[in-house]
Amino acid sequence: MSHIKIDTKQCKACGYCIKNCPRQCIRHSKDRNDFAYHYAEQFAPEQCTACKLCAYSCPEACITVYKEV
Repeated sequence: MSHIKIDTKQCKACGYCIKNCPRQCIRHSKDRNDFAYHYAEQFAPEQCTACKLCAYSCPEACITVYKEV
């Protein structure tokens, strides 16, 4: 199963990863980080295909994609 890791302390909640995820498995968290942003979180890792569109679209480069084979 593929999954992503988001550096929640650096996420500025821009939403680009959410908008660009073709499987719609990322959303804004209900929690906030130290900057008071509702950071992004992956809520359905079983749907992730490790396409990396979320990581490519993140201006803060705070997403790492892991592909399980």
